[in-house]
Amino acid sequence: MHKELNSFFFQDFITENQHVHLPILEEKKVTLYIKREDVIHPFVSGNKFRKLKYNLTEAKKLKKNTLLTFGGAFSNHIVATAVAGKLAGFKTIGVIRGDELAKNLKETLANNATLQEAYKNGMKFHFVSRENYRQKNSLGFVEKLKNKLGDFYLIPEGGTNCLAVKGCQEILTKLDHNFDYICCAIGTGGTISGIINSLENDQKAMGFPALKGDFLAEEIKKYTTKTNNWTIVKDYHFGGYAKYNDELIRFINDFTKQTKIQLDPIYTGKMLFGILDLVQKDYFPENSKILAIHTGGLQGIAGFNQKLKQKNKAPINYFMKLKILFSFLLLLILASCGSKKRVINKKNTGVVIAEPKPKELPSVNQVEFTKKLANKNPRLNKQTLAYIKKYAPIAVQEMHEYKIPASITLAQGILESGRGRSELALKSNNHFGIKCHTQWKGERVYHDDDEKGECFRKYVYPETSYNDHSLFLTQRKRYAFLFDYPIKNYKKWAYGLRKAGYATDRKYPVKLIQIIKEYKLYEFDKFKKSKFKKEVKKLNKNNEIEQAIVIQKTAKNYYIVQKGDTLYAIAAKNNITIELLKEINNLDGNTISIGQKLLIK
Repeated sequence: MHKELNSFFFQDFITENQHVHLPILEEKKVTLYIKREDVIHPFVSGNKFRKLKYNLTEAKKLKKNTLLTFGGAFSNHIVATAVAGKLAGFKTIGVIRGDELAKNLKETLANNATLQEAYKNGMKFHFVSRENYRQKNSLGFVEKLKNKLGDFYLIPEGGTNCLAVKGCQEILTKLDHNFDYICCAIGTGGTISGIINSLENDQKAMGFPALKGDFLAEEIKKYTTKTNNWTIVKDYHFGGYAKYNDELIRFINDFTKQTKIQLDPIYTGKMLFGILDLVQKDYFPENSKILAIHTGGLQGIAGFNQKLKQKNKAPINYFMKLKILFSFLLLLILASCGSKKRVINKKNTGVVIAEPKPKELPSVNQVEFTKKLANKNPRLNKQTLAYIKKYAPIAVQEMHEYKIPASITLAQGILESGRGRSELALKSNNHFGIKCHTQWKGERVYHDDDEKGECFRKYVYPETSYNDHSLFLTQRKRYAFLFDYPIKNYKKWAYGLRKAGYATDRKYPVKLIQIIKEYKLYEFDKFKKSKFKKEVKKLNKNNEIEQAIVIQKTAKNYYIVQKGDTLYAIAAKNNITIELLKEINNLDGNTISIGQKLLIK
């Protein structure tokens, strides 16, 4: 019955490490190789083979005839299980999220290459509602499935369990001991857990999640006891699982054209985008050797391209003939700091707001505070500590002005902005994901969040973002009850925010409390208002209090640059400072050109 199991699943695959040659790698003196796990099998490739290997052995040992697993409509794991089951002589059942797909199976298969391939390989589908799918890990739900579908060997969603981790421990070999960094995309955490367990003492694993959330670290800790040789890089999931933007698709096609290595858009594409962005930012020291694990999943490109076609977007392909040079790829990498979501800069067609320059703020002992924290616990995240050091005074100022605990504001800023490294924070100084709403008249950016193309506020100064966050809470009735809580009771505030509907994530309060406790942010709630205000006044006694300037974008408020014009001359002629002129026209330098339109006061 399981004849193929021995001939395929017990082979010791030692996959090739392919050297990647790109100008940015040579410039930064960093070496990058890709471990070609994707070539193991067209469908049971990469981590899919590693995860299923010992699970199929166990199923055979238990004399099971059927494999059952879970997945979404575009899950690579679903296809891999179907094909592996057929190879090894098992029947397969896929519990698929989305019962609407069952209404017309023929149409579903015609429009979904992933499910079509699984179906061709003998998998039977059991479609369930999204609500019921959330119960997939409960014993009661599994028992109901057994009563309805018969006995089976259960393989979890994504294939991750202890046996999967055991298989993934075989990805690295002795030939890989000379690499400094081992990089891997993360879905459920099984692959990187196996890699962590097989690292040498001087190696470090870097995981690049394909989805949003802070739960992955806890998942990984279930399968490894090692804590100091791995890190999770959360800045390159492009908005979440299967989320993408045009920049990612262009990157994948261009990378393939340059290297002849195909990447998928769910996992390896995002990981390689992140690696090269970090190389550009000098994250890796000179002469570092990086090994990136190609976890396969290429079969999913067909289904992904169907989605792209429906949206009239260019497809992912092997040799896309781009009209742009590779230098533009580097430009894209430079422009993509940390995030996650597609961001398009747009201006309000009616007005521009020139934000007032923020007040100078006194120290709240944040430098010494973070230094002591780091000395006491070296494992604390350095980026989080840097965020606290930079923004704690602003949080304290907002606390005194609006009676919102500084610990809560700081924790929200850390969480919402990805420690200040999200694309929205870096490009737009928006640290709290504040959307435009009808009253916003300033600069704006658009990206996919709860809905496609949502409008978010763009700020010149992060202080304005913090202030808008305070106003958001104080000016909406649903948050009014929060201000009855003691300012030092951050736990009540955390749960109150969730109760008021600030976040849909049920774990939002727990996440805030964890950040506050771990970094002792409650200490900032103790700063006395009178002393702080006195220091602010002292620091700003010679500074004019600026107000926001609203400039109408009408024809009469534009100036056309003439021959011989300079910024200084234009500013003087129109009674405007050079700084304000540059700010409202988004000018980085003093260079202007004849015929250029400049907005003036």
